[in-house]
Amino acid sequence: MKNGLIENRHSRTGFAFALSLLGHMCIIGFFMVLRVCSVSDVGAMSGPMLIRIGSEIANEDMLKAAQSETVQENSGEVVPQETSANTAAKAAETQPPPSAVQSQPVNTNSGKTAQQTASQTSKASSTQASAAQPSSAQPSEQTKPSEPQVTSIKGTETGNSYEIQYLGASGEVRRSLSVPIMLYMPVPNVLPASLIDGIRDRVINGTIFATADELKKIMLKYYVRTGDTYQLKGFAQPDFTERPDIWSILEANGYDMFNAEYKMGKNLRPVQIRFTVLPPKGNEGGMLVNIKLIKSSGYSDIDEAVLFGFKQGRFSNSSNREIDAVFTYWF
Repeated sequence: MKNGLIENRHSRTGFAFALSLLGHMCIIGFFMVLRVCSVSDVGAMSGPMLIRIGSEIANEDMLKAAQSETVQENSGEVVPQETSANTAAKAAETQPPPSAVQSQPVNTNSGKTAQQTASQTSKASSTQASAAQPSSAQPSEQTKPSEPQVTSIKGTETGNSYEIQYLGASGEVRRSLSVPIMLYMPVPNVLPASLIDGIRDRVINGTIFATADELKKIMLKYYVRTGDTYQLKGFAQPDFTERPDIWSILEANGYDMFNAEYKMGKNLRPVQIRFTVLPPKGNEGGMLVNIKLIKSSGYSDIDEAVLFGFKQGRFSNSSNREIDAVFTYWF
């Protein structure tokens, strides 16, 4: 009885092992079938693929062909395909002259069709070639327009200088009436008493043009004595039209015009004025128009003085056209 129990236990163990082995084999077989039947993604390829049937080509040739078709596709050009008409046209071109070929009966209609096709193909090729090549009808040398001539006129004033540049030939524009611009600059706020007290008569060509008392009276209209100096009344600048008398007296009696008070402690930049000189009209000379300040000295009172003084001058224009010019004033 003991032996029977042992045999039953062994048979049950073997049956369980066989059943377990069968289950594992079923699971493994299921995964193998699933792997075989599943779809695998081998990667993505960008760009066109070239497939040829009947012959095997190298990888490099395939890449070149794919790149060539990609360039043609991006550029939007249509690649002509080889047709039977083109083949016939090429064959017609490669054939020897008719004199060297024996006469054979041919189909007249097909011959005309081939000739027409070859003619059309030849015309299309010549059109494309002419479009690809640069036109030879253009002149080899183009005539450049002549640049306008620029004439410069330079001058100096007491302590300052100027330049006039205009678009025109020499002698077409000139400053017919030159008025010194420095006469319209801001007058000094403070003067030494010795300068006004020592004013002398103004003598021109041996003739007294104005006495010392008359000139001193003009100065006292704008200045008042304070100790050892004369100060500008209320430190208010006189009108532009009154400044030339003051500057003329100061210059004639030894005032340092090169180091005038309006320059002290300032970094004065050149002033530029753009203007146009009209051609003469009747008894009128070259009138100035379009006067505009284009570069500032950095101080509005100086700019206004230069602009006012510039307008006091007169210009002449000997041409029959308007001439643009630029006036530059340095301190």
